[in-house]
Amino acid sequence: MSTAAHPETDGQTERVNRVLKDVLRIYATSFASWSSFLPLVEFALNNAEHASTGLTPFFANNAPSARASSHHRGVAHGALWLQSG
Repeated sequence: MSTAAHPETDGQTERVNRVLKDVLRIYATSFASWSSFLPLVEFALNNAEHASTGLTPFFANNAPSARASSHHRGVAHGALWLQSG
């Protein structure tokens, strides 16, 4: 656990922040557009299988896998493919 002022105290927080920055850097075409990608990145991260558990975070918390809504389906399929590891 870490505080808002010191996220560096938690290695897991650092890792997630690094992945978020890397993905947003790739897909956000301008600085102004990065926030529009957050829901899609969150969906992709929550549905990426973790090496340590063999489960996705969404499955671990909710049992069934999440599906992309028809609104996000075109982008979520392939455009935000994340590899775990």
